[in-house]
Amino acid sequence: MIGTGHWAGPLALEAAQTPGAELVACFDTDAEAARHFAAEFDVRASSSLDEIASDPEIDAGIACVPNSRHREVTVALAGGGKHVFVPRPIANFVKPAKEMIAAAKSAGVVLFVDHSSSFRPEVEAMYDAVQAGRAGKIFGGHAMRSADWEKASGGGWHVSPRECPGGPATLLGVSAAATLTRFLGKPVAVKGSMTAGLVPGRVPNVTTFLIEHESGAHSTLVASGVSAVPNDHMYFYGMRGVVMSGPTATHAGSRAILAEAGARVLVELESRGRRKRGMEMFVEAVNTGAEPGATPVLALDALATIEAGLRSVAENRRVTLAETIAG
Repeated sequence: MIGTGHWAGPLALEAAQTPGAELVACFDTDAEAARHFAAEFDVRASSSLDEIASDPEIDAGIACVPNSRHREVTVALAGGGKHVFVPRPIANFVKPAKEMIAAAKSAGVVLFVDHSSSFRPEVEAMYDAVQAGRAGKIFGGHAMRSADWEKASGGGWHVSPRECPGGPATLLGVSAAATLTRFLGKPVAVKGSMTAGLVPGRVPNVTTFLIEHESGAHSTLVASGVSAVPNDHMYFYGMRGVVMSGPTATHAGSRAILAEAGARVLVELESRGRRKRGMEMFVEAVNTGAEPGATPVLALDALATIEAGLRSVAENRRVTLAETIAG
């Protein structure tokens, strides 16, 4: 575990619950925090990142550090032949993300970015329905993710232009962008708008992106940090019907629904399997050599969508992903 802050505990517990994973060491630039974490999880506190990267008994590392340090940790671990687990987003900007992908590819290690929310059982049920043609040709989609950041823990970095430059778009929108990409195909351009000043802070409060996809489909993405009731809704529109997920009138948890043309009732889709944690998907990729569903390419496209949207707001124009990824 590289970094022992707020998210390290939940990730450590996730690793403990994942067959094939064993947490053995940690490192933090705050030595006292590392010692506390080491005592709590019965692991050793290493003296440096290089010590972990060069340890032949360690197979992989978790980059539980601020987004701005994902590149630094990934390059160091990959340089030592270690597989790397990175929470979303892969980075704050495309340039360091590309360098992370290149470092992992050069070292022949797995770089896993935790976009496991794009593979939740209800999302997979929607994906199956779309692939089976039950909604017909899909021409559009909509995703909304929101939270109340005034009440959320970790609010300091949430409102930091360095650590969360797009505000809710960086933290919440990037996962929605990944799901939109899975269903509608690679994004090609974005036009964005944003609202700021609803609550104090130096990052946007609400962002709205209109996204064009290679398939010809269009989607909208809304990310809000000022929602009194946090929500996560997803809709995909087809020529024969609509698939959607989110809380329903009778279920607080997310459900997948199919509304077919001419049907008198909505159909609740059966979720496929159980939810896989990101750590489980990571271990599976490391052990089998198979490319994880949440590939670095998906993570890069999702991040590039957000960066293009923010650039669109700043420059008041449509911004392509090609120019964003090219740098």
